[in-house]
Amino acid sequence: LTIWLRPTKWSTKWSAILFFFVLAAAIIPEKFICNTLIFALSSASPGIRLPAPFGLAWYLQLIMAIGKSPLSWMAMLPNKGEKNMEFLNNTKVGKKLAILIAVAFIALASMAVIGYYELAKANDSLDIMYAERLVPVALLNDNRNQIRSASADILELMLTTDVKKNGELKKDIDKRGEITNKNFETIEKLTMDVKAKELMGKVKESQKTYQNARAEVINLSMQNKNIEAYAQYVRVLEPLMNTYADNVRDLANHYDSLAKKLDADTTADQKKATMLLSIFFVV
Repeated sequence: LTIWLRPTKWSTKWSAILFFFVLAAAIIPEKFICNTLIFALSSASPGIRLPAPFGLAWYLQLIMAIGKSPLSWMAMLPNKGEKNMEFLNNTKVGKKLAILIAVAFIALASMAVIGYYELAKANDSLDIMYAERLVPVALLNDNRNQIRSASADILELMLTTDVKKNGELKKDIDKRGEITNKNFETIEKLTMDVKAKELMGKVKESQKTYQNARAEVINLSMQNKNIEAYAQYVRVLEPLMNTYADNVRDLANHYDSLAKKLDADTTADQKKATMLLSIFFVV
C-alpha cells in the first residue's frame, strides 16, 4: 500500500492510509495496527507531521476505539462531540434533512468534479496518443516501405535498357521521394521532445547523403551504364540506404516508447481516481 501510494499527493496518501486502517481496525489486533500504522506513515511520507492538536497516539487510540465500539470515537473528539450531538438532537427534522441533503450534494458534487477532471484528462491523453504518438509511427513505417520500394525500382532500373521503362521507374522513384518528404514535414509540425528532434536530425542528414548517392546511380542507369551503376550501388548506395532506414526505424521506436509510457501513465491515473472516488463513496 505504501509503495503504491508513494508518488501520490500527501492529502490523498493520508486519506487512503487512514481509511484503510479505520476499516480494518475491527478485525485486526491492536498491536499489529499500531506497528503497521507507524510504518505506513513513516514509509509513505518520511518526516510526516500529523495535524495539530492531534498526535500519533491520538490517532492510534481513535482506531483502537473504533475497533472496540463503532460509536466510541465520538468521545475522543476535543470537547465538541457532546455539543454537536446536542445540537443535532435539538434540530428540527426539516433542518436535519436539509443538512443531510447538503452533505450528500457536496459529496456528489465532489465525485462529479473528480470524475469530469479524470475524463477530460483521459480524453486529452487519447488525443495526444493518436495525433502525436501513433500518427508519427505510422508515417515513419510508411517511409521505411517507400525507401525499400525505391531501392527495388533502382535495382530494376539497372537491369533494363528500355528507355520507356527507365522513365517509368524514374518517375516512380521521384513519387516515392515526394511521399517520404511530405511524411517528414507532417511529423515536424507536431510537438517533438528533445530526443525526437535529435533523431529527426540524424534522419535528415542520412537522407540527404543517401539522395545524393542515389542520384549518381540513377544517372548511370538512365544512360544504360548498368555495370557501373550496380558497382556504385553495392559500394556506396546500399550501405547509405541501410543507415537511412535504420535512423527512420529508431525514430519510430522512440515514438512507440512514448506511446507506451503515456498509456502506462493514463492507467495509473485511472487507478488513483478510482481509489479516490471509492473513498468519497464510502465516507
